[in-house]
Amino acid sequence: MNDLLSQWGLLLPTPCPACWSQRKLTVLSLVFGLPFGIVLAVGTLASPRALRWPVITIVEIGRGLPALILLYLVYNGLPQVNVLLSSFPPRCWPSP
Repeated sequence: MNDLLSQWGLLLPTPCPACWSQRKLTVLSLVFGLPFGIVLAVGTLASPRALRWPVITIVEIGRGLPALILLYLVYNGLPQVNVLLSSFPPRCWPSP
């Protein structure tokens, strides 16, 4: 049994560096997205209309836009207002 597990370790590929970037991006999204989502969820329950309706508008726009279109607008629209984002170039295989 131990021989089989040691062979698996040799046969399984090592995670590529782009996978680590994906994990970092996932953690950052959770760290910022969950608190923001909780604030919006509580905002939809607020009793003053001046607070509730703008929050509901933001939530409905977020639910109605497909994620790919939203990413396209952010990535291509932000440079129009001088906000530049760097892309994540995947480097899955080491250079020879």
